[in-house]
Amino acid sequence: MQVITEHKVVPKLRFGEFRDDWKKKQLLDFCRFFSGGTPSSSNREYYEGDIPFIGSGDIYDSQVFKFISQEAFNSSSAKLVEKGDLLYALYGANSGDSAISKLEGAINQAILCIRTNESNEYLNYLLVSNKDKIVSKYLQGGQGNLSAQIIKRLRYNMPSLEEQQKIASFLSAVDKKLQQLTKKKDLLEEYKKGLMQKIFSQELRFKDELGNNYPDWENKKLGEVCDVKVGGTPSTTKKEYWDGDIGWISSGGLNNGNVTQPSKLITKLGLDNSSAKMMPENTVMLAMTGATLGRIGYLKFNSSANQSVAGFLPNETYNSKYLFYTLQHGVNQVFKYSGGAAQQGINKQSILNLKYEFPSIDEQHKIANFLSSIDKKIDLVNTQIEKTKVFKKGLLQQMFV
Repeated sequence: MQVITEHKVVPKLRFGEFRDDWKKKQLLDFCRFFSGGTPSSSNREYYEGDIPFIGSGDIYDSQVFKFISQEAFNSSSAKLVEKGDLLYALYGANSGDSAISKLEGAINQAILCIRTNESNEYLNYLLVSNKDKIVSKYLQGGQGNLSAQIIKRLRYNMPSLEEQQKIASFLSAVDKKLQQLTKKKDLLEEYKKGLMQKIFSQELRFKDELGNNYPDWENKKLGEVCDVKVGGTPSTTKKEYWDGDIGWISSGGLNNGNVTQPSKLITKLGLDNSSAKMMPENTVMLAMTGATLGRIGYLKFNSSANQSVAGFLPNETYNSKYLFYTLQHGVNQVFKYSGGAAQQGINKQSILNLKYEFPSIDEQHKIANFLSSIDKKIDLVNTQIEKTKVFKKGLLQQMFV
């Protein structure tokens, strides 16, 4: 593959064996299009058949959970698509998404099926690379709809069929790598989940250096094992309180893993004139309210936090990383004791009274180190996934005109 600079109608990055200029074409020139329809929702029998009914949110999937009968298909404008057809989402939250269909089934009016005389895999990648431009320029209506007529008239510079196939094959290999990494991550997470279940049910126990059992676990309230701090927010009307050099974390900054960067930065003045509290590195954090309720974080730097975050500082006979995994595994306790009509939340007093099982400090260290070693493997795979996504994004930007 070589970098091309001498022509305006070829991509920046191109396979070396190709030399011809790309030609601008309208999709309508080399594609056929059709959309489907929806059988009457008032007839329940229509939705008790065996024909997969594909909605715009299903275009990536190899299975669906909605099916229609042959009678429903015959009585509506639903249309059948085949495996390998290119599906384009016109309506809904995923307007502008496209994918190669993994199943045969009927589509509704929210999907545009595109069949081409050229490479549909290449055309899919072309549409993916241009999704943001299409959506920003052509999205219509409050719910966000794309017009099939607009999509049909899109014009792009196209290479020969052979070059299309070479590009699609190369990008497919990158996608396959992403799928393999994602599967590896999912398997590691399932492995960790199973081990945590065995560890915290005490089905799996660690032994000391002499091969002896550690002492029995003890049931403790969180208020007995650690200091709990709840933060606050400096006034948002005071500019001098913000954009300083002190980290400040909101509940949205917790991701059930290590917290490595702040949500925002505040000044020393903002810290001193609010209820925001500094929390040291290795503090275990819990989101206390709203949609993020129950998220856990392990702080990797000194930082302050807002009023929706509780910080746990274990005393010297308790391991902070063990506490992190205890809360991660036993987060249902948090939901059990949460309340609030409009917005669910848990207060500090309820947190102090939450009870968990704690082994001796030596066994805590072993459990924390063991689970941390699995997390490191998961983090490594996550890094590989993100790097591969960035690599693919770069390819999409450079391999198309």
